[in-house]
Amino acid sequence: MDDLRWSATSQVERTVLGGDRFRDLDGRHWAYAATDGWLRHSGPGWQPDPDVPRMLEGPTGPLAEVAQRPTPATPATISELIDRGVTDLARAYRAGELSSAPAEAALLALVAADGEGRLWTVGPRTGSWFMLAGGAWSAAPRPADDLFTDAPDPTRVAGSLPSADTPLLPERITAPWDPPATPTPASSVAAMPERERTSGGARRALGLMLTAAGLLSSGFGLVNGLTGNNSEVTAAPTTTIVPLVTTTRPATTTTPPTTAESTTTVARAEQSETPLVPIQIKASSSLPSAAGNSYEPANVIDGRDDTAWCVADDGTGESLTIELTGVPVVTSVGILPGYAKTEGGDRWTENRRPTFVTWSFSSEAQYDQTPDTDVRSLQLWRLPSPEDGSKVHLTIGGTTGVADGDTCISEIALLGHPG
Repeated sequence: MDDLRWSATSQVERTVLGGDRFRDLDGRHWAYAATDGWLRHSGPGWQPDPDVPRMLEGPTGPLAEVAQRPTPATPATISELIDRGVTDLARAYRAGELSSAPAEAALLALVAADGEGRLWTVGPRTGSWFMLAGGAWSAAPRPADDLFTDAPDPTRVAGSLPSADTPLLPERITAPWDPPATPTPASSVAAMPERERTSGGARRALGLMLTAAGLLSSGFGLVNGLTGNNSEVTAAPTTTIVPLVTTTRPATTTTPPTTAESTTTVARAEQSETPLVPIQIKASSSLPSAAGNSYEPANVIDGRDDTAWCVADDGTGESLTIELTGVPVVTSVGILPGYAKTEGGDRWTENRRPTFVTWSFSSEAQYDQTPDTDVRSLQLWRLPSPEDGSKVHLTIGGTTGVADGDTCISEIALLGHPG
């Protein structure tokens, strides 16, 4: 399967996709049927397993609940455009807002040529910069902003294009995979009505963004229509190819933290979510300021990826307490795990990242979130039911990263409706 989408398991259950197969982050394969529930492929066949992850990757379909994003501000530099554009595409794919084919087609519009004709872009899985020179991609430091001030030499650009054996992109947004050939039990295959495989959700998610043509007219060396090994990337022909760039926290999410979702949630999800602004935030502990950098808890709500709340060492058990004005209703939560700052070094790899957090609300409800620690972007989850957000606690339940690093969170998000 080449065109894939992440979907919430609760959405799969509501749609009863009995003929489809899915894969989790650990590479395990899953199937769902109305009669037997969730099945996991184990050994020679399929076995019932109710312990299904909350998000699964599978065939694209009309599962995602996509909302319009706010009109983004124009990035100041081409490097910023690519960084934020690729980050937003990776975020949208992980949240199930668009499938892999249109996502990778949009990534092709986020390739820049410098004055020497070399091509530059960011990998959607690692967030690292890559340079294409001599027909091959290689890892490279973030390019200086003045590298793209001169118009690229078309002759040199042509000489730098991927060779026949070089992929169009240094990293794919996901690796294509095929499900196990073993059929599910006959009793497990639900009768499915015909449904359209549509990229409409992708078109909505790609709306209100900057076009590559507009950037070219502004003097930026953005490259469209790359030629090379087209087997590596399949673009949806009906999808408009535009860079996806967001400089504000997206007001949409598709990932609930539990497999159960109430009808109340579905009704509220149709309303417009807005960011909820805390009036106070406290931490169980914080690292002291050093070298002009602050690690206080307020950093997680400043809208910047290059600041973070940090605690010493492993960080398990450390917590944040967030107070909101009035009696707001929280419908979605989000976290950017780790220290996303790259200036002066890669703080992401130098420190630890939460692998598991628990959100607790004034209503005494608790929900767990397991962010993808390989994605350097804000990851949003829709709650299974709206919760009282007067006071919210976020507790770190586990971390990963270098053994001697400190634990950091760059951003959190609370979305919903003000009280």
